[in-house]
This record gives sequence, structure tokens and C-alpha cells, in this order.
Amino acid sequence: MKEDLSHKIPTPERLNSFSPEEQEAISSLDTIKAFKKGTILIREGQTVFDSFFVVKGIVRQYKIVEGEDVSSYFYTKQQSIMLPSPELDKPISKYNFECLTACQISITTKAQQQDMYSRFPRFERICRQTVEVELMKFQDDFITFKSSSPEERYINLQKNRPELIESVPQYHLASYLGVKPESLSRIRKRLSTTS
Repeated sequence: MKEDLSHKIPTPERLNSFSPEEQEAISSLDTIKAFKKGTILIREGQTVFDSFFVVKGIVRQYKIVEGEDVSSYFYTKQQSIMLPSPELDKPISKYNFECLTACQISITTKAQQQDMYSRFPRFERICRQTVEVELMKFQDDFITFKSSSPEERYINLQKNRPELIESVPQYHLASYLGVKPESLSRIRKRLSTTS
């Protein structure tokens, strides 16, 4: 029975379009690594040539702004972490990335990517299309987020990303939503009494 490789591809529904030879090459990369809760994957200012894909767990993107820890995004299962293009001379991360839970992350080096692209040109096209789709979704989500109130943002998280409500500490959620933890507590209390 053939191994299910869907956890190694950014969009699993596209897996069936890969030939057995391509699937075998992807499997042979053996890029998945385990990280403990609290591990800093990438630090702000670090030059990053690798690509990161969350197989399991939650990764928090954050920045220290005027001494305050500000969460700006949470990556979960089946998401590529958005980083500067490794094609740049100095792809420097503008954010820190922390494992909020125990994580399994697929880390692909620039050399591995280039090798796969040269061996399987179709693989490069599919990967690039996947990143483009993720970037468009990221931009759409950002516009919706910016035009919403903190309460609407919380309701949207409940609806579309309930795993964050269940697993992310309240102070990180509050920072992400743009409110103080006590304001988030009030929002949650208000919503629980109206539901």
C-alpha cells in the first residue's frame, strides 16, 4: 500500500496529479522535523533560505514593537509559512516564528527545491501556483480583518479557525485581535450570554 504523502504537499487535493515517480521523490526528501512547544523556528533579522510547511501544530508569527509582543498570524496544519523569497540575495525575516504547540514542520532547503524543480518542472509550477493562492487568501483575510471590529474578528476566528480559540493562549489571541486580554474576556463573556 502506497504511503499517503498529502502531508508533504501544500495543497493535498493536488497530490493525485503527481506521478508515482514524483511522489517517490517528494517522499525521499524526508524533510519533516519535530519541534517542542516554545521552540523559536525563525528569529526576526535571520536570513532564511529554507521553506517551512506546517504538518502538525500551531506556529505563531510575532514581532516586538516598542517592547510589546504583538502576534500577527497563526499558521496551522497544511499551511506554508510566508517568508521572503529565497531567490533574494538576503531573504531576511521581519518576524519571529514560535511553535505554540509541539509541531511537525517540513523544512525544505533551497538546494532541495532547485533539485526538485529541475527534475520535475511541473512540481515547480504547482508549488508556485499554491503559494500564489495562499498569498491571495492571506491578503483577502487581512482586508477582512482590518475592516472588522475586535468582536467581529473573534467571531470570524470561531467560525473559520476554531482550533486557535481552543489552543492559543488568551493573551496571544488578544494581541492578534488588537485588544487587551481583559477586553477579550469581556467579548467572550458577552458572546457566551447571547448564544
